[in-house]
Amino acid sequence: MNGKTILTTISLLFILFSTSNAYGNIIISGVYQGKNLRISNPINEDGIGFSTIKIVVNGKIVPLKFDISETEIDFTRLGLLPGTKVEIVISYENSKTPIIFNPDAISDLSLVNTLEPQATEIEPINDELAPNDRNRSKY
Repeated sequence: MNGKTILTTISLLFILFSTSNAYGNIIISGVYQGKNLRISNPINEDGIGFSTIKIVVNGKIVPLKFDISETEIDFTRLGLLPGTKVEIVISYENSKTPIIFNPDAISDLSLVNTLEPQATEIEPINDELAPNDRNRSKY
């Protein structure tokens, strides 16, 4: 290898690693309760575009616009009835994680984020909200 080839190779590797994004998935599973699921879609850290890149419900890609700050999954348009088991995978890029506004739309909620390390134990915020009751409304 000559010096020009080495310099070109190093330059390409630098560009490749400096432009790579962190990707992650939020996996939500539970039982559909008859409400749409609202999801925040934060702007990427570089200020260009939004973090959500794909949403899959029960193995089917949901055709949504992701160039807005909030999106909503209408399960009835997907042919789901209340009481149906669902698994939702929200794929996103960068360190800006989408936020679920209304997790009560899915009961028996299980939530996993593949980008962030998982906590081993959930601490209750106060005495009224124990970890096992955190996703159930008292009303």
